Amino acid sequence: LAQTPAPASPPEVPSSSSLDAMLFYQLLLGELNVRGGDPGAGYSLILDAARRQKDPALYRRAVEVALQGRSGESALAAARAWSQALPGDNEADRFVLQILLALNRAGETGPVLRELLQSTPAASRNDAINAIPQTFARASDKALALAAVRDGLTPFMNQPAHGASAWTTLGRMELLNDQPAAAVDAAPRGHAIDPASPYPALLAVELLERGESEAEPLIRQQIDAARSNGPRDLGVAISYARALLDLQRLRDARVQLERLTTRAADQPEPWLLLGSLQLQDR
Repeated sequence: LAQTPAPASPPEVPSSSSLDAMLFYQLLLGELNVRGGDPGAGYSLILDAARRQKDPALYRRAVEVALQGRSGESALAAARAWSQALPGDNEADRFVLQILLALNRAGETGPVLRELLQSTPAASRNDAINAIPQTFARASDKALALAAVRDGLTPFMNQPAHGASAWTTLGRMELLNDQPAAAVDAAPRGHAIDPASPYPALLAVELLERGESEAEPLIRQQIDAARSNGPRDLGVAISYARALLDLQRLRDARVQLERLTTRAADQPEPWLLLGSLQLQDR
């Protein structure tokens, strides 16, 4: 028997655009001004439309036009207007932070950084916190940058989920400010909040490579605490072994690598490092 064809689904009704005639011509005129060599006029028209529509895409375009016209202050004004009109918009806060840093105004970034971290989903907040030192690495005034980051991280310093990464980031900012003793103090503070967290221990490995040997016990404590998480949690242990090799502490490195090859025999990197050590040790 012939099958009855399924009834055709009704066509989708296109959604109405909020772009009315006046807004369309205003944006068209703004873009024509930008293309015609008058980015200031184009910026004003696009930013005015963004404010009336509260549209993040229009705010973003206003920021782009200002940056293309090499007007950092106008870009900052548009980004701040965006952030104020749409509180909690992560992209707006990122633009404000990046523009302030580009303008060498790191001292003003603390509240912005705090808002940015608070609007970041909790699942990816530690990644955002760990990226802060790289973001601030080119700040000309390291002391102001350090103070701003400390201000921005204040709400997260004692949180069980984020305290370890927050103290680690603060320690790395101390290193950027040539304050290794303060970084040595920051690492155990983060470790105390979460002994299994790799972040303070990786900072301790970096400090050990710089000659700050008092950070070494923390590394071993983290490796012991991380064993309960399974054989795949090897990041700190491998970094520690690499540091020992670089420091020519071959006997200590051999001990660590033999433990690693026993603990995770299917992982190639510990075997390769152990082979490298055996070659050095003839």
